Amino acid sequence: VKTLTSERLRLRPVTKRDFSAIAAMDSDPRVMRYLCLKSPVPSYEQALEEVHSILDLRAPSGGGTWAITCRTTQTFFGWVWVVLLGDVPYIDLGYRLAPKFWGHGYATEAGRQIAHHAFLDLGIPHLTALIHPLNLASARVAEKVGLSLTGTVDTLGTALDCYAVSRSHYVELVSSEGMIVVPGLSGVPSEDC
Repeated sequence: VKTLTSERLRLRPVTKRDFSAIAAMDSDPRVMRYLCLKSPVPSYEQALEEVHSILDLRAPSGGGTWAITCRTTQTFFGWVWVVLLGDVPYIDLGYRLAPKFWGHGYATEAGRQIAHHAFLDLGIPHLTALIHPLNLASARVAEKVGLSLTGTVDTLGTALDCYAVSRSHYVELVSSEGMIVVPGLSGVPSEDC
């Protein structure tokens, strides 16, 4: 996993030093509201026991999980990933932020940077995001990154909205809509984090 930077963010490989912050997110009912489909929100201790699995996920070459941090202060905001989802044929673009960092455009900025890297640097053919239909904020992020609703997928007995974009369509979006996603030119206001 290569370290990437955008206007406000530094995306670096997740390491064990991030586990406590990730466990705090994964035990927060607000964060897990649309993610714990068939089980209760874990306690901090339970989340900390399971957090190492984030490093064991299968990923396409060059993909994986990045910590989303402030470029200037290195404050941990959350994570973003490009991983293979289980036995299903999806290369998943996923993101999770601590609640105090919601509403500032960080997920969109990180998602755009990772999509840019996945498509233009790694040559990944498509990206998918499976999103609970009530998670409107996550759906908006996916759309701002360039993904479109393509249907639904049943996961653990829950119908999730499937957002997707192909590499060729993404390149067209970047060209035709001027969707600027290269480092330092994210199109996001340049306020400091």
